[in-house]
Amino acid sequence: MAFKLNLAWLVSSSKSITLTLSGIAGLIMSVGMAVDANILIFERIKEELRAGKSLSLAIDEGYRHAWPSIRDGNTS
Repeated sequence: MAFKLNLAWLVSSSKSITLTLSGIAGLIMSVGMAVDANILIFERIKEELRAGKSLSLAIDEGYRHAWPSIRDGNTS
């Protein structure tokens, strides 16, 4: 998240691009979507660990199970 915001700041300041209110809102929205995706993934990983799976398998399954929700949330 911080990388994305810093990159947007550097590009806009180096190229003398003006960030409008809608552009700032878009940046905030994209950060919110990234946070939401991370929460979904971490919760799925915790569920898999509670089910007794190993850490590497829980990570794989967590990403696999969270992906449809993330995709649906980002496209609607």
